[in-house]
Amino acid sequence: MKLLLFCFILASLPVLLLGIISYGKSAQVVRMKVSEQKALSLRQTQLGVEETLKVADQAMSHFFSSRLMISVLTEPLRPDQFQLYNQVRTELTNLQRLDTGIEEVRVWSVAGNWMITNEGLSRLDAWTQSHPEARIPELAEVTVHRPAGDASGAGESGCGSYLLLQKGLPLTAYSSIGMATVKIPACRLNEVFTAEEQKEPLYLFDDQGELILQSGNTNPQLDDAVGKTAAALAGADGKPFVLKAGREEFAVNYLVSEYNGWTYVSAVSLNELNRNSREIGWFTFYICLGLLLLFILLAYLGSRKLYRPIGNIVKQVMAGQAPPGSGESKDELDFIGRQVHFLFDAKKSLEERLSGQGELLRSFFMIRLFLGGLKEEEVTGRLLEYGLNADLRSFCVVAVQTGNLEETRFKEEDRDLLLFAVNNIIGELVPADRRLEPTVLGKTQLTVITAPDADHPEEEMYRIAKQIVKTHAELLELPVAVGISLAHSGASCIPRAHDEAVEALQRRAAFGNQPIIRFADLGESHALHDRYPRKLQEELFHSIKLLEREQSEALALTLLEQIREAYPVLYDRQFQYVRLLVNLLALANSIARQAVPPEQQQLLIDQLFALDKEDAAADWFMEKAIGPLLDSMEEQSEVRHMAIAKEMVRMVHEEYDTDLTLDTCADRLHYQSGYAGTIFRNCMGMTFAAYLARHRHQVALQWLKETDMPVKDIAAKLQYNNPQNFIRSFRKLEGVSPGKYRDMQADEEEEA
Repeated sequence: MKLLLFCFILASLPVLLLGIISYGKSAQVVRMKVSEQKALSLRQTQLGVEETLKVADQAMSHFFSSRLMISVLTEPLRPDQFQLYNQVRTELTNLQRLDTGIEEVRVWSVAGNWMITNEGLSRLDAWTQSHPEARIPELAEVTVHRPAGDASGAGESGCGSYLLLQKGLPLTAYSSIGMATVKIPACRLNEVFTAEEQKEPLYLFDDQGELILQSGNTNPQLDDAVGKTAAALAGADGKPFVLKAGREEFAVNYLVSEYNGWTYVSAVSLNELNRNSREIGWFTFYICLGLLLLFILLAYLGSRKLYRPIGNIVKQVMAGQAPPGSGESKDELDFIGRQVHFLFDAKKSLEERLSGQGELLRSFFMIRLFLGGLKEEEVTGRLLEYGLNADLRSFCVVAVQTGNLEETRFKEEDRDLLLFAVNNIIGELVPADRRLEPTVLGKTQLTVITAPDADHPEEEMYRIAKQIVKTHAELLELPVAVGISLAHSGASCIPRAHDEAVEALQRRAAFGNQPIIRFADLGESHALHDRYPRKLQEELFHSIKLLEREQSEALALTLLEQIREAYPVLYDRQFQYVRLLVNLLALANSIARQAVPPEQQQLLIDQLFALDKEDAAADWFMEKAIGPLLDSMEEQSEVRHMAIAKEMVRMVHEEYDTDLTLDTCADRLHYQSGYAGTIFRNCMGMTFAAYLARHRHQVALQWLKETDMPVKDIAAKLQYNNPQNFIRSFRKLEGVSPGKYRDMQADEEEEA
């Protein structure tokens, strides 16, 4: 039953959502279309009213611009000028045609002291005395449209109000000597204003917000509400709005005329607008109801088939190892739900653990970045993964060490805690988009600071270094020393930049222990010498891959002894120990598939820096790094595969100057070449051809350094088809030709 209900709900929700959205959208479209129709009808009404006014205005302008009217304004119209008066009276009568809508025209002449109306000619001063209540328009008034009561009654048309159109005469004169007034009955405009079968209220207001005309069904509350808002509509944006009148709401459309500033308003009840929407709503309801009934039937039939795989899932979960506290449940969906919740809880717990290790991962990544050995594309991917700034077009490494603590409030045992504080301060001082993760390595705090847009990045770094020194002096009253590397570009240059920054710190005594030393201050002749025994490390790793424990221990002792001799300064030596440790951890991850947790990696690094005896490093490496790595490889790797790879390596070392191939080795070992190649690649981390080419290259380097054998003979012995192929391959790996490499080695021996 629950499965049936679930299927029904799952099927009905889309139908209900579709119905609701369809109804809402259709109702919106209907309201929009009706609103557009009302706006169009209102626009047509406006055009009709303005057309009537413009016809009257044009007829009036044409008549009063005639020579007859211009000449008669200055005449006194005495009885002997009856013919002139008769011409004017005839023209005024012709002006009052049906198409113009003009009922009466009145003309005043101040210069001639007369007034002509439909009643005849009167002297202006006599008419004014006999009609004291009447008002003669000011001569300054021009083209004014407004409603007014008729002082003389309703007029011939029977309208209770009319519109006055006034013009100063002459029309083209700067100062008027007369005035013409045209009276248009308001009911004449009402013929245009009222549309056929007009039911909705329609209003016309003048530029002062006074009602001129009204048509349609009357509603006192609506009339009052529209009248109160009419004055404010003149400056509005013209968008429709909703107006509440009593308990009913109306959609109001309005237009403000640019011709005379009048406002045309129409109002339609929202109930009327929603009538069509309700019809659509009922239609949508019936469709959705039919679909729901159909889905009920489909859900009933489908749930019977759906239960079968659900039952199978329950059986499989019960057959496996159930999570703690799952128990038994009669509700299969509830049982599956609890198992899913258990998985989500486990996922959340795992994410929380990974989040807690995020900082350790970033710190260890930065240590590997400073030590070198990471590829450019790998660095870019990790930077994006850890959310660090990947723009390394221009950067410097800034190294910070705490100064002498004797004259401060701190003790020597506080130095580690102070380095942690220094790391946090620099993290807050330098914006995150301008740096990588601040890291503490031994007794030094290291930060990669970028300056991709700076014209002089060294100067920018010097400014930041001064701020670092100042901030620590103010906050902790702690003297710090800052070393700044040269500006570099690309992730592959970070190890060198690190060495430059540390080298600058180590040489600060030569500059009077200044707080800030740039590597550039050491002079152009000062160069870094990487004395790390890389070749011996490769031999050690090669021995570890072959599981030669005794030889690995001997090589490790030799490697540590060479590091001790090459780096007499304790910090430098510790840093190289960390480099060896990181490389061993990377080897464990790639060969033995033994990933060391980040917190364990950080613990190993801290232990290295804490070694207080000179000869303790060898025992520590054998106990903590090399020994466990060999044990893991012996446990996880198949000894037979390693023996096969070891034999193939022996063949390469003994027969590199012959036409040795993978097929030759596989035939001797009685294996197929593909199988032997896979074993070799899994054990050695590279293909057989790559290993053979690398060994021949190492032999070539040794011969060029230790013998005078010609280059062409070396190429022939190493099975190159011609010397040019050898030279091309050598230049690709070393960056110089074989002859140039031999000369460089000879110069280094002479300098030594």
